[in-house]
Amino acid sequence: MDNTQTIALLIGALMPFIITLVKQSGLNRWWNLLIAVASCGIAGTLTVWARGELQWGNWLAVVGVVFVASQAVYAAFWKDSGVETKIDELSSIIK
Repeated sequence: MDNTQTIALLIGALMPFIITLVKQSGLNRWWNLLIAVASCGIAGTLTVWARGELQWGNWLAVVGVVFVASQAVYAAFWKDSGVETKIDELSSIIK
């Protein structure tokens, strides 16, 4: 694993918090999944761009690492926490 993927792993670990701020409780589950995937795509794109490695192979690998890390952290720590519910209630515009 190189430095860019390590950074992507760390960013992915932070993504559940960011996704919770962005997603909306009033939207369909599929829309919120699309928001999560798009958020990870944006984070991965910014990561490879900031590292100066914006090539198809690097981009795809980094976006994948960010998404998988975010889902792992979400399932392990974030999913059943009361913190997610509280942040979702406070940050959702569409209810």
